[in-house]
Amino acid sequence: MEQFEKVKSLGRGAQGTVILVKRKADQSKFVIKKIYMEDQSPEDQEEVMNEIKVLAKLAHPNVVAYYGSFMEDGDLNVVMEYADGGTLFQHIQRAKQPLSEEEILSIFAQLVLAINHLHQKKILHRDLKTKNIFMTKKLQLKLGDFGLSKMLGSQTSFAQSAVGTPYYLSPELCEGKPYNHKSDVWAIGCVLYELTTFRHAFDATNLPALVMSIVQAQYTPVPTSYSDELRQTVQMCLMKNPEDRPDVQELMAVPIVKQYINQSEVEVSEEQEKVKAKSKPFFETGTVSTALKSAKESAVSRNSSGVSTTSGGPSTDDIMAEVQEEAQFERLIQKMRGSLRIEDRIFHRVPYFKCFKGTDMVTWMLDNLGIRNRTEAINAAQTWMDAGVFYHVTRSELFTDSESLFRFK
Repeated sequence: MEQFEKVKSLGRGAQGTVILVKRKADQSKFVIKKIYMEDQSPEDQEEVMNEIKVLAKLAHPNVVAYYGSFMEDGDLNVVMEYADGGTLFQHIQRAKQPLSEEEILSIFAQLVLAINHLHQKKILHRDLKTKNIFMTKKLQLKLGDFGLSKMLGSQTSFAQSAVGTPYYLSPELCEGKPYNHKSDVWAIGCVLYELTTFRHAFDATNLPALVMSIVQAQYTPVPTSYSDELRQTVQMCLMKNPEDRPDVQELMAVPIVKQYINQSEVEVSEEQEKVKAKSKPFFETGTVSTALKSAKESAVSRNSSGVSTTSGGPSTDDIMAEVQEEAQFERLIQKMRGSLRIEDRIFHRVPYFKCFKGTDMVTWMLDNLGIRNRTEAINAAQTWMDAGVFYHVTRSELFTDSESLFRFK
């Protein structure tokens, strides 16, 4: 679409990249989720199309608005509302002191309203977490990322597959039992707990221990600086037995929650017209132009698989040029993910899961990118680490060509 220019990349993953774009006519900002469909398995393609189906069914001030989608050069581009305050996870990370009860309940009320809208549409979110909850600078909540959402038919109220982010999985999912909307309520409780304590309700250094904690352990109590009503709301949501948990409608009726829901509904009423705009798709075809300067010319040629090779090997500067070529770099990272040995490992007697060794990455870069030596490979890897592509499991600042463990973001 020529009426847009790229502002910056907001994130990247195994399926593609998320880009912030600006409409030239009025400087309005939107998010485009660019997905490399040709590189996806049939299952992944189905997940992508499911997200679009879910987005098309939703229209709520506390849900990320969907404006349309289009195919371009084999990539699916999904155009969505931009929340300029980042994620709720980032909001928590930026906090220098505990959040006030008023702020927590305001955020929580908006989240409950968003989940209630999903459940009224017979949709389960199934991957609710602070990284999938977006915020505006005015602290209006926008629920997003519906790739794992499940639409329920009228014949059943249960979904069988156990999916989602481990820290937010409910006990019934950990035990492989059927679940319904009560699992979303558990995840809501996990988010509320995180808002009050800045940590996960249940934590462990490996997946089996985490599952055991979720199923059997009790969470550390919410600080007594918060009201009994708020602490009891957390307790209600985190009941081990789903039958003992409230549904969203019952949660909305809790007095302390109801009070902030009423306030929230008044505050977001002016957003309704913006949400209505999603029923008038104006993204149909074209290309997204970029405001970034093109990468400097180099002696890099591209092979059929999209990996750069040269007779002498690119320098670290050439690698950085690849970073600026968004589609090329995303495919490179995806190939790296598929080639490196990513598995559960032990580091300094502590178990970590889904990790790779620094030395394995250096070797892969030498074998696949034509980089001249290990020093240049280390420099390039450090640049990618600084850009947030991956991180050290202990949050170390430096990349090393060693047995140290790293994870992709």
